[in-house]
Amino acid sequence: MVHERQGIEYHARLKELFFVAVELDGEERRLFVKWACCEDRELRADLESLLRYHHHAVSADDRKAGEP
Repeated sequence: MVHERQGIEYHARLKELFFVAVELDGEERRLFVKWACCEDRELRADLESLLRYHHHAVSADDRKAGEP
């Protein structure tokens, strides 16, 4: 799929997929990302990157919340 990664439509699609995927866990999330991105490797890579970043940010916040 050919698209402009910086385009408004691309970012809107990425945001839409992120908000769905972030609510899923494990295998369900993996299958959703695979289905939603189909053969679009760039979109899949960007979505997976956002999900990893979100996971690490949430984990860091959880660790900070546990600090005295």
